[in-house]
Amino acid sequence: MARERDQINFRAWDEYHGKMRTCEEFPLYYDIDNGFHSGLYADNGEWYDLPLMQSTGLRDKTGKEIYEDDVVKTPNGDWGVIRYEAPFFGVTVSADSVSHYRRDWMESCEIIGNIHANPELLTK
Repeated sequence: MARERDQINFRAWDEYHGKMRTCEEFPLYYDIDNGFHSGLYADNGEWYDLPLMQSTGLRDKTGKEIYEDDVVKTPNGDWGVIRYEAPFFGVTVSADSVSHYRRDWMESCEIIGNIHANPELLTK
């Protein structure tokens, strides 16, 4: 089914099962105090939160949808993490700074992983 252009799309890292989940696989809640959030029950019945990642609405140079927390290789060979700072998405350039780029620049990046499934990328 095609996504509406203005629909917000999320995915979530399921640490308990060690896999990324699509928004169709988990409940999504919204409340005025916490915004969007989600979670699942583990096999032992305990609730665990799922870190949500919002889609940028863009695709990388290989056609993969770009989400918050993705690690991308930039056109000049550097890498950074996609961050959301309302109302814009940007790419980290240092631990405490996010730079915002034009759409065509973001679409010329390549996703090399994400910070949840590939935490080792943050130590490089």
